[in-house]
Amino acid sequence: MKIIVFSNLAEDIYRKSFDVNKIEDINYSNKYIELIKSNFINSRFDFNLLENKGFEVEEIYTNNKNYIKYLCLKKNIRPSNDYFKNIIDFLTTYKPNFIIYRDIDVLNIKQIEQINLNSKLKSISILLSGFPPRNNNYYRLFSHVIFRNPCMQDSLKKYCNSSSLIYHCFNSNILKNLFLKNFDERDKFLSFDGSSYSDGYYKHKKRYFYLNYLLKKKSISCHIHEKNNFYHYLTYVNYLIYKKSKSMIKIIKLIYTIIDKLIYLTFKKKLKRIKIILNEIENFNDEKNINFYGGPLKLIFQNSIKKPIFGIDYYKSINNSKNSLNIHTEGCGDCSGNIRLFEITGLRSCMISEKFQNMEHLFEDGKEYVSYNSIEELEEKINFLRNNPREAQIIAKNGFEKTMNYHTDKTRSEEYIDTLKKLLI
Repeated sequence: MKIIVFSNLAEDIYRKSFDVNKIEDINYSNKYIELIKSNFINSRFDFNLLENKGFEVEEIYTNNKNYIKYLCLKKNIRPSNDYFKNIIDFLTTYKPNFIIYRDIDVLNIKQIEQINLNSKLKSISILLSGFPPRNNNYYRLFSHVIFRNPCMQDSLKKYCNSSSLIYHCFNSNILKNLFLKNFDERDKFLSFDGSSYSDGYYKHKKRYFYLNYLLKKKSISCHIHEKNNFYHYLTYVNYLIYKKSKSMIKIIKLIYTIIDKLIYLTFKKKLKRIKIILNEIENFNDEKNINFYGGPLKLIFQNSIKKPIFGIDYYKSINNSKNSLNIHTEGCGDCSGNIRLFEITGLRSCMISEKFQNMEHLFEDGKEYVSYNSIEELEEKINFLRNNPREAQIIAKNGFEKTMNYHTDKTRSEEYIDTLKKLLI
């Protein structure tokens, strides 16, 4: 049985991690994949685990053209300068039983449709879905959708041909590349390593608000990745003006409203970004509202936020923190399921996370993680852990044992195998 896995690595992330030009200079060489794997140990499920179960797996990083050429040469296919043609030629030669898309954005929608229309391919297509797509009808492009979150599956399975739930997991290879620190040896009390909502995903405002609050209190250490654009910087400028002059911000709101109406009258287009900025300005005076947004955190807390980290450096940071904060996206409803649940516990840090309805199926509250439901409760739990480090140490140990027993890639492999077998029937 053959599996193709389509993956990508966010370009801005691997540019920060090592010289991308060196990668592009590697001509049709497996040195590229070696470089990627050595720099990006990842908690996502490793499909190569299935090779001992009778599956042959080939992973394609779709955002590197040279590596795709290299794969073609492996199959005695003469590569062309047409990037997508090389992918199609490789697929038709390889003849996979399954094509697994790690995310809907690994290829564009037209390319996915072209693969589906290729009469030479009889593959079963599977999408791994951690976030809702821009258009729910895109789910119909795939034979099967694997959701990471039960609330998402419940609300979106009606758009799917078929679906199932398989949670994220902890990649056990991480522990081969770092030595777990003892609790008392960890330098940081509480940390968060990841992105704020200002990377453009507007259903992450809760995360932004919580981080904003804790950074003001100077109670958390953060490495934050923000992919900001003009509109985010504009909101920051608006916020600075608001802090100095409430009357001036009223004039700015009026200007935005006039611009919005003029553009609609002229081009019949509504500028959603202006609506969002106006909504953010409305919430400048309500610091308890999760809609509050004052611009990129790295501009507001220039002296507090450390540069973003990825790959093994990301795991080292969690490994150096006694307690680690997890904040889910609002886009997935009142359910847990993000990968950070298993990264934190897999690195034996005491996890602080929301108490969603399905958490009891993953970790036991008060024993294997610490729960919160509001910013006030979060602050209370942080103070408790600060005053009771032995309790935090016990919870970290219990959470680690739960993940090692139930939430590693090795335990998830059986769930994937069962799903693949059912799809063949």
